[in-house]
Amino acid sequence: MKIIPIEGKNFLLEKYLLSTDLYLGLWSSTTSEFPRLDINLSSWSKVYEISFNEYSRKKVSKVNWIYNASLGAYENTEFSFLPQTQNWTNVRGYFITTSNDNTGDLFTLVAFDSAKTFLKGLVEAELVIVPRYTFV
Repeated sequence: MKIIPIEGKNFLLEKYLLSTDLYLGLWSSTTSEFPRLDINLSSWSKVYEISFNEYSRKKVSKVNWIYNASLGAYENTEFSFLPQTQNWTNVRGYFITTSNDNTGDLFTLVAFDSAKTFLKGLVEAELVIVPRYTFV
């Protein structure tokens, strides 16, 4: 288990969350394996980032981070992904990166408990994500 010292966590918080706009995206994989992390973002996004119609990364603005004392975490606004013209299949999780293109750094990678399918046009199938970072 790796433990980041408090100074390191504070550095990450100040450097990325509170001073840089980040970008939220969805990833997929044909296997249940966690994505490789030993390749650059350009190669990684070509292999894992979904490419369905209407999909694009969402801007996670640095000015929208709010500290939620009851959770002991910083939260950003709610982001929605809703397919309109085709089903989105085999969505395995989401990621946050430092750029809207393939030149940035992968900041966070989260896996769902299983692959998800989001059906076109169904509000019930809307994927809602609230980015949250907890620093202890």
